[in-house]
Amino acid sequence: MNRKLACRVLFLFVPGFVASAISAAEEVVIPRGDAGWKYLDQTAEPGENWSAASFDDAEWSEGQALLGYGDDDVRTKLSYGNNVVNKRRVAFFRKLFRIRNRARFKRYVGRVCCDDGAVVYVNRCEVFRRNMPAGRVTSSTLAVRAVGPDSRNERQYVTFLVEDNVVRDGHNVVAVSVHQATPTSSDLALDLELVGLETEEEVRKVEESVKQSQPDGQSGAVNSLPGPIVRFSTSAQ
Repeated sequence: MNRKLACRVLFLFVPGFVASAISAAEEVVIPRGDAGWKYLDQTAEPGENWSAASFDDAEWSEGQALLGYGDDDVRTKLSYGNNVVNKRRVAFFRKLFRIRNRARFKRYVGRVCCDDGAVVYVNRCEVFRRNMPAGRVTSSTLAVRAVGPDSRNERQYVTFLVEDNVVRDGHNVVAVSVHQATPTSSDLALDLELVGLETEEEVRKVEESVKQSQPDGQSGAVNSLPGPIVRFSTSAQ
């Protein structure tokens, strides 16, 4: 399959409260607060093809969402390095999921909660970025703005739609890079859920809800077309 076609997704941004408009008949593929997340917090480089389902993450750590550090609701605490004023700018996460019948779902709905920014991939295809600048992303890329404790965005789940052709029968992966806004940021967090929509009516309702919502001016979300597969490097932008 042509990779440009396979990676084509519908970028629709909506604050988390619109998720309630989604039909109760949706099928949860990855639930919120799920266990079995693999994460890398010890180095700046995840390795080539880290966002592919076939990538060997056996040496990565494993934990349950909410993953991160600096807040009381974090279930799995990550390391930010040994310098409190120069913390690692990015952490990497992977979650495998299995689809037994790809034809069952018309589209997928993702909801991500991140602090500060994130880029989300499904099977190496970028499907969404939250509070991140446009263009190439590296291990040095910072989020657009800090998501502080006084911000309503800190635990907000942002909804995005993923085309069904990004997902395949068998094993798949959601991979996320979470970026700090500053090297001195006090916290980092990630949780994500993925659900499948079985009917065109469900898809239509979600699309209408999203289109009727006004973009959150504080989100810093970038909803442009996905770029090329990202190979992280330590070089500055």
